[in-house]
Amino acid sequence: NGAQVGIAPGAAMNLTIDETNTIQASNNLAGIYVPVGATLIINGTGSLNVSGNNSAGIGGATYALDESGSDGDPNCGTVEINGGTVTATGGSTAAGIGGGIDTEGNPGNGGKVTINGGTVTATGGSDSYYGGAGIGGSAGETASDPAGNGGTLTINGGTVNLTAGTHEPQYPAYGFGQGSGSAPGGTCELTLA
Repeated sequence: NGAQVGIAPGAAMNLTIDETNTIQASNNLAGIYVPVGATLIINGTGSLNVSGNNSAGIGGATYALDESGSDGDPNCGTVEINGGTVTATGGSTAAGIGGGIDTEGNPGNGGKVTINGGTVTATGGSDSYYGGAGIGGSAGETASDPAGNGGTLTINGGTVNLTAGTHEPQYPAYGFGQGSGSAPGGTCELTLA
């Protein structure tokens, strides 16, 4: 509880889940920070409940998890889930798994997410008006600003439940794809194997 986990760009982390675990971020950090160039691989049979603070549950963040508190990468890297029960919730209007929010309030893009097994529940964050994607991009700062794009999602197995953050009907967000805001362009690709 109260901890955050981070992966440096260019690095990979193998996370094995055993028993029941919670990671709840604070101070504008992701629950598990996975910037572009970083890879997170989750295995195991336990459960993990992870939530971001003004950042993604798993993915991009306002600040990097380092001693100097440097600006983070709001865009998500690579996430692979092979087992366990993973529940990820975005903070503010960030994605559950995917884009966070940068220091200027700009949205982050989804990354490359592959689900091979386990049970995954991802819910975007919300400020009541705008919502982030369950997996994918965070919301734009306003309805006319581009949202973060969805990135890629490949589902080869397991059980997957995706819910956008609560939003007003005129500001749609999606379980997979973009958060609230204008169309971002870029990548949004879903593969069901």
